[in-house]
Amino acid sequence: DIQALNLVSLALRSQLVFELCRPHLLTHSFFLVWEQVDKPIMQKVCMECMDFCVLAAGDNLFLTGHDAVGAYNTLTGKLQYEQEPKSSMVTQRHVQKIDPCVWLSEAALWCHWTHTGTVESLKTSQVLLIKAEHFVKQLNRSDNKVIR
Repeated sequence: DIQALNLVSLALRSQLVFELCRPHLLTHSFFLVWEQVDKPIMQKVCMECMDFCVLAAGDNLFLTGHDAVGAYNTLTGKLQYEQEPKSSMVTQRHVQKIDPCVWLSEAALWCHWTHTGTVESLKTSQVLLIKAEHFVKQLNRSDNKVIR
């Protein structure tokens, strides 16, 4: 968190956070449509549901068997996704490099999701987290034009 942001008005802070998140969200068709339908709610979602996370080399973004906390959009760095036959529907160990601008764990936004693989950062990386619990609350708002 940047302390100076606490000195600006909530409206300006909300606009700044939205502008930081917006280019990354618009790589997904759902958010592209949402912005056209209800930009004010999407701006509120950015304030309440988004976190930028930095991972050092060797850090795990998520682990096999753990409940998902949300969806991730990879922004910078290099990640590796690994699945094993004992925990997912693969017949042999599967390893995939993840480049920037890839969505991970998206299912967590739409249902209860348990990870079937592990993601590890191969070098310093940044991801945008959309916190599922907060996201669902925003979708269920009575004034949400996207769902209604």
